[in-house]
Amino acid sequence: MRAALQSFLDTLRAELGLSPHTLDAYQTDLEHFRRYQIRTGAGEALPTRAEPILAFLAEQHRAGYAAATLARRLVTLRLFVRFLHLERLIPADYSLALETARGWKRIPDVPSSRQVELLLRTPDPTTLLGLRDRALLELFYATGARVSEIVRMDVAHVDFRSSTVRCYGKGRKERLVPIAGLTLGVIDRYLEDTRPRLVGVEPERALFVSRTGRPLDRTGIWRIVKRYAMRAGLSSKISPHTLRHAFATHLLEGGADLRAVQEMLGHADIATTQIYTHVDRARLKRIHEEHHPRG
Repeated sequence: MRAALQSFLDTLRAELGLSPHTLDAYQTDLEHFRRYQIRTGAGEALPTRAEPILAFLAEQHRAGYAAATLARRLVTLRLFVRFLHLERLIPADYSLALETARGWKRIPDVPSSRQVELLLRTPDPTTLLGLRDRALLELFYATGARVSEIVRMDVAHVDFRSSTVRCYGKGRKERLVPIAGLTLGVIDRYLEDTRPRLVGVEPERALFVSRTGRPLDRTGIWRIVKRYAMRAGLSSKISPHTLRHAFATHLLEGGADLRAVQEMLGHADIATTQIYTHVDRARLKRIHEEHHPRG
């Protein structure tokens, strides 16, 4: 194994002209795999099948390595397998059998419901912009909407009669998301008291506007969320997308069906929503332990 690794790196250096930094990264990836082989009993034998590599990557995923690191190690090992086959050191090129890194996407740390409640109560609703910001944060958490969807949201997209909000997701795909009465009440106050004073006499359809009456953009919304997260003493990693993750996670913790969460998030593929299945599994395990005679 060691000789093959060195030969592979020498080939990359000579034929592809890769930078020393890139070569160091490839070498690190391969050394991790070599040590895994030794630790699991394969020793210095070359990998002739996909299974040892997949097992190695799965272990790395469980250990908490970032998705970007896992993706790079997958690329490195695919190149290594192709090299081994071209050099006739292994009988078959099975690099295409190595799965992509899509399934390793990890959700970030999600704030607890108590932390989200603290965040939502941080804006001062007695001030002009405080009420707007409270409505904005409430809507994020109540709907799981993407920041791009909030930016595109018009006043007419909030339906108080049906207690729903219309979101336009990727590809302008439309979906209706239920919204709780508490959040609707805050939005109603914002529309009645704050928004007219911000917009003035100018016609404007956007739901959320700046102090100058123009639509809030992605950067402005991102800064608002960050500012209140800091004031609430929460992690600096809190962002609009964090609230989307919190929406989905807390729904599942409360017993919501995964497909219902998929529909509310606007995911075209259930596989995308399945990054949250660890929450569902944890809930099921808790239910089993509490209610099964052998739990």
